Amino acid sequence: MKDHKKNLPNEGHQPPPPPEHHKREKKRRRRGPSLGSILLLLFILAVATLVVLWKNGLIHIGKEAGQGAGEGGTSVVTSDDTSVTSVESSVVEVRVDNDKIFLDGKEIANADELKEKITEIGNKKTYDFVHEGAIKATYDEVKAVLSELERALSIKVDYNDTSD
Repeated sequence: MKDHKKNLPNEGHQPPPPPEHHKREKKRRRRGPSLGSILLLLFILAVATLVVLWKNGLIHIGKEAGQGAGEGGTSVVTSDDTSVTSVESSVVEVRVDNDKIFLDGKEIANADELKEKITEIGNKKTYDFVHEGAIKATYDEVKAVLSELERALSIKVDYNDTSD
């Protein structure tokens, strides 16, 4: 007889236990984006929207806030309440203060630049020459430019001279 003991499991020996898996604490894993990434995305979209609105002139941020973008001669009082400007005014102020030249409140480097700017604007506007406290040389230089352009471009200039 053949020995059938080889095919039978040992009676005193048990099969090895299955390998133990380390029991980990199951962390609840969320699927999809986290709350932080959603908030970051919303912040980026909000900033992008503000930039687009600002670039298109629908909102005003910074120094020019409160000056509005009115149309057709709408007057707006600036925050310092010292001057009233008109968005589409028909009057352009040319001001000489000491030795500085200003065109509608913006400083101009010299009389040649003033001449270029007025040439660009053309004769559709009236020019108001304000010169209280002006240095004589600068006054004469600006007045000469305005007189030349008055003849060449047919612009209208109010010199505000009480003595002339």
